Amino acid sequence: MNVTLTISKEYAEPQINIYAPEATEDINKLISYIQNAEKMIAVNEEDSIVLLKPEEIYMICSTGRGVKVFCEKREYTSSKCLYEYEDMLGDNFVRISKTTLISIFKLKKIEPSFSGMLAVMDNGKSDYISRKYLSLFKKRLGL
Repeated sequence: MNVTLTISKEYAEPQINIYAPEATEDINKLISYIQNAEKMIAVNEEDSIVLLKPEEIYMICSTGRGVKVFCEKREYTSSKCLYEYEDMLGDNFVRISKTTLISIFKLKKIEPSFSGMLAVMDNGKSDYISRKYLSLFKKRLGL
């Protein structure tokens, strides 16, 4: 297999071209890896780095000392800012407060409470939807 890398300012973004006599299983795996590589989220777990798919993430909360990423049964830490996750994860996630992003596909229910509305996730985690973000939240859910 020949690999060629061309660096030039004429390209606005990276391009990958594969030339082959036929589509093999290895080529299909390579294409799948390339297409999904940008979508992997790197988080910390103790002394190691874990790669998560966006669909594994339920909630992301900013704390005073960084960010916590909550999955079904585990939580991870990250040094990224919440807005970076908001940019990376796109439309499947919605901000519900200054400190929290949630996956709209992992949202179990919305409950009224004394403090406003509470978003309850499939994994049992919950957080309040602030009034500032409530209209955007409703719009994203089609309410």
